[in-house]
Amino acid sequence: MEPIYAVKSTYDEDMFYHQVVASKPRMMPKEGDGKKIKFQLPDFGLKDTLMALLVGAAVYMAFGQLEQSTRILQAVLCGLVAAVVLRRMNERQNGETSGKKANSVSADKNQALQLLESSGLKGDRCTMNFYEDTFTVERPGIITEYQYEGIAWIKETSKYYMIFWNRSLAIPVEKAGFYRGKKETFGSFLEKRCNKVIEKVRNV
Repeated sequence: MEPIYAVKSTYDEDMFYHQVVASKPRMMPKEGDGKKIKFQLPDFGLKDTLMALLVGAAVYMAFGQLEQSTRILQAVLCGLVAAVVLRRMNERQNGETSGKKANSVSADKNQALQLLESSGLKGDRCTMNFYEDTFTVERPGIITEYQYEGIAWIKETSKYYMIFWNRSLAIPVEKAGFYRGKKETFGSFLEKRCNKVIEKVRNV
């Protein structure tokens, strides 16, 4: 029987990196979590200006007993100080976020390299054949058959479909490796066969 889809993949660091990232549980944003939404407005210049105006107006109204020129001067100075402080806090927050993201990517790549080395599959090629009711993974001397019903979940990265049986067992389907069937229709085929919705991983 001829497969509906056939794919060739190579076990390399990039494959395992995509697997490491895809294996992470999806983090849902928490509403009302001040730490997650604090200082995240995209246009810092506009926010600084608005803050300066608000603080300046509040100071101007608070010192009604002083001369108008003094009130204006105090309002301008306090507004400028508030804007500078807010910008510094934004810069520090953004720097910490960028640093954490870089550290996370580095840790994921290190983990991928360790998994690749420990697997003993570095540089090996495999062929995956997808039929109506089953699919197979072929490596030199080994053919493993799987049932679609056993699939726990599926994730899609920019380069792979990751078919998971559990957190540690995944079958990577390389998008660039399709030589039978169209990769553009593979996702919908897989969703119908295993009755699962493919989750897209946007950061890899």
